[in-house]
Amino acid sequence: MDGIVSILALAVMMCLCSFTDLSVILAPVQNCSAIRRSALIPAVPVLICAGSFLTAGGSGAAGIDAAGVAIICLGALGAVAAGRLISAYRPSLWAFTGAAAGYSLFRNGDPGGVKDWLLAAIVSLALAALTAALLCRAISLICRHSRKHRLILVRNLGICTSVAAALMLVCAGANISLIRGSFPLAADGRSGVALALAAGTLAALPFLGRSIGSLGERQFDLNYDVILATVCSVAVVCALFSSDAAAGCVGCKATVMSPGLLAFAALGGCSAVKRQEYMSGAEAARLALSGIGVPLTALVLTCLTLMLIYGAGNLSPVRVMVLAVALLALMSGTVIYTLYSRSRHSGQALRDQEEQINENRHTLNSLEVKNMTIENEHLRNQLELKRQELLSVAMNITEQKEFIGRLNGMVKQARLLSDPAEKDRALHEISAQLSLRMNFDNEIDRFYTQVEQLHKDFTVRLQEKFPQLTGGERRLTTLLRLGFSTKYIAALMNIAPKSAEICRHRLRSKFGLDRKQSLTDFIKSI
Repeated sequence: MDGIVSILALAVMMCLCSFTDLSVILAPVQNCSAIRRSALIPAVPVLICAGSFLTAGGSGAAGIDAAGVAIICLGALGAVAAGRLISAYRPSLWAFTGAAAGYSLFRNGDPGGVKDWLLAAIVSLALAALTAALLCRAISLICRHSRKHRLILVRNLGICTSVAAALMLVCAGANISLIRGSFPLAADGRSGVALALAAGTLAALPFLGRSIGSLGERQFDLNYDVILATVCSVAVVCALFSSDAAAGCVGCKATVMSPGLLAFAALGGCSAVKRQEYMSGAEAARLALSGIGVPLTALVLTCLTLMLIYGAGNLSPVRVMVLAVALLALMSGTVIYTLYSRSRHSGQALRDQEEQINENRHTLNSLEVKNMTIENEHLRNQLELKRQELLSVAMNITEQKEFIGRLNGMVKQARLLSDPAEKDRALHEISAQLSLRMNFDNEIDRFYTQVEQLHKDFTVRLQEKFPQLTGGERRLTTLLRLGFSTKYIAALMNIAPKSAEICRHRLRSKFGLDRKQSLTDFIKSI
């Protein structure tokens, strides 16, 4: 019974870890397209399960029954829920280790395990930041001095990130399986741990991809070298703290790490090297408070739960008082910080909203002024065109009157001539004057000029959509848009009506119209 409860508890822990720790570290990997999500998500439980078999030694902790496992889970889940007040990210793995440390502290009265965990947490975060900074610097130098094309470098970095992500998941599985020391599993509990971790990860798979995609869109906009350095540093730290022999090199013991917090610490190291801010100071403060507060809350909640169930046990009254004061201080600080943060954010949101409203109002005013200016300019242009048109009409009337007057005088003189030869010469001159007068090239040119000015937008659209049209075809299109008949079009273009029909047929072909489509309607729709 105890083993089944422990396996279920580990599965719950791993399911929660998938949404927090694993999604945080895998989000930038997927966001840089180093691994496709369709291949990344199914590989997570396999690699975690494979890594769980690499951790040597250790059976379940003695003296912990199913009730103790349930209390540890309740303390961890309560701490994770309370951590939501501080930050959207909560280190769920450290919540479980904090709850297990609280159980050990209550039962054995020895705070040494808590001290070892605090030391390992500080050293691991510092080591992740330092390792990431060195790796990021090295990768940047290699890329800078490489003679390969940028696209080839990006592809190679993507391949390296894929391999590093797979190794990181294996190392994380090996490190997470250290949690077996807190639960009553069989002496050869590797298979039980692997089963529990795989089951928890599989349970989270339907939602893990969505969580990874959401985090990648909202939080992670990183370069390939930063992502590779972050993933490699997390893998190194998880591997280092997976055995006492390796962790002893830095003066610590094998401890369950939080890949998510390690990723944020590594990101801070890369930020120092790249001199680029990947997260704000307030966000970093919330992450630090969450990394410390969540496991400490789990520890205190577990101890208080055990005291309510079993009494003071082996804890002295002083330690009971210290735990109670610590929990009260932690909860008070969390509430105060949350209220302050919300009030500050609400005030900032109001200020941002007011600034946005003022900016929108200023933009609207500018647009209104601009529209009024454009409209006034358009009206002035229209007035100028009308004035020019009136002047042209007035000048045309004056010119026509002068011409008719001269022609009338020539007719009168011709009637007075008695010599037939002189009269024929005078009539021939009158006929020549009339023939010249019938040539309206200048008037037609002025007509087309005014039409193009009045319909400038149509002329521009026609030129953009059909640049293959000739000048005569564009004039024909304009006349058809104005509704002129074939007879008037032929007169204005100084061609025969039959030629005008041929031009219409050619224009229809260039527009790609069939027989059922109206040429005039199509031109008006341009």
